[in-house]
Amino acid sequence: MLKYIYSGLFKILRSFIVCFVCIMQMQFVQSDDIFPSLNLGKGIIYLKEKRVIKNIRLKEIKTYWIIYQKDESLHDRMMDEIVRIEFPDAKPEPLIMEFENNKPVLKIMTFIK
Repeated sequence: MLKYIYSGLFKILRSFIVCFVCIMQMQFVQSDDIFPSLNLGKGIIYLKEKRVIKNIRLKEIKTYWIIYQKDESLHDRMMDEIVRIEFPDAKPEPLIMEFENNKPVLKIMTFIK
């Protein structure tokens, strides 16, 4: 009889753990934007090979690369290939991301008139 009690308690405990994990996963759903407090908007990537990639949305920053969205598909790019990423429509101010020693640094974009 004790065997059936432990079996029932184990099933209840297992159900509780599954519910707890599901609730915790719902709380940590990733935001659509990498910096939710900043509205980066669309960006422009300037590559070292003198190419430009327009209309991107930055999704993730990894150790050595970034992941961005362009035309509804995800792409990645190594940081050592990128000169900078500009976000001219960012709120509250336009921002620029430069890569110093493969470390992304966000700065306020200043316009020279």
